Amino acid sequence: MMGKTPAEYDVEHWRGEFEKLYEKLPKRGLARQLSKFDDYFGTTEGYFSVKNVRNGKGSISTTKRVVAAMEKLIQKRSANKNRINRQKLQSVK
Repeated sequence: MMGKTPAEYDVEHWRGEFEKLYEKLPKRGLARQLSKFDDYFGTTEGYFSVKNVRNGKGSISTTKRVVAAMEKLIQKRSANKNRINRQKLQSVK
C-alpha cells in the first residue's frame, strides 16, 4: 500500500478534507485563487471542477487536486500574515 491509508482511496475522505479547508477560505472566487497554484483552475473546465467539488459531485481525482491547491493557498496566506509591512518614518517636530 506504499504508506497510504485506506481512507485516502475514498472520495468521502477527500470531500471531508475539502470541507475543512473550505471553511478557512473566502467563498467567492475560489477557482480564481486556486489558479495561482494550478493553471487548470483558470480554465472553464477547472472552474466547473471546483463547482462540482463544492456541490459534493466531484470525482476522487478532481477532489484531491482541488484539496492540494487549497492547501497551497492556505500555506501562502499564512506565510503572508507573518510579513512585516514597512512604514515611512515621520520626523517629529
